[in-house]
Amino acid sequence: MKITLIMVTSLDGVIAKDSDHNAFEWTSPEDKKHFQSLSKEIGVVVMGGNTFKASGRKNYPGRIAYVLTHNPENYDMGEDVFALTGTPQSIASELRGKGHEQVALIGGAQVNRDFLLAGLVDEIYLTIEPIIFGKGLHLFDEEDLNIKLELLESKNLNDSGTILLHYKVLNGTN
Repeated sequence: MKITLIMVTSLDGVIAKDSDHNAFEWTSPEDKKHFQSLSKEIGVVVMGGNTFKASGRKNYPGRIAYVLTHNPENYDMGEDVFALTGTPQSIASELRGKGHEQVALIGGAQVNRDFLLAGLVDEIYLTIEPIIFGKGLHLFDEEDLNIKLELLESKNLNDSGTILLHYKVLNGTN
């Protein structure tokens, strides 16, 4: 199974001002289009509970969504949205057992970190928006990481300076 991390960040590496800040409120139309297209192509999205709540959505049309939580009763999940709990390894195994060949990991910071530390992320699509927040939740929850990447592609998404980077993770173990 291939796991692709898809994230958007400010120039200073912040993905949200706080756990309630929805990325769809501050990202460019081009990033939204990229996210929709790639996540629908993959067909399965996995996210933490805070990311699901902050999105303000009940479902992800055209995709199966999994919310990582120990308390599914705290979430208003719509059609094709399911709760999962466990370690990144057990979650990846369960998803593989359900026949999923590809999964899009869409945050938040702790989920990103945990899956990277477990060596389960194969590729990263990172959109960098031309904005600086200063404070907030960073792309990866604080951890001493040493993940080596290979740049596969970079492109400008618009004339405002939004950049999309596509990396292969070199030292994952998936």
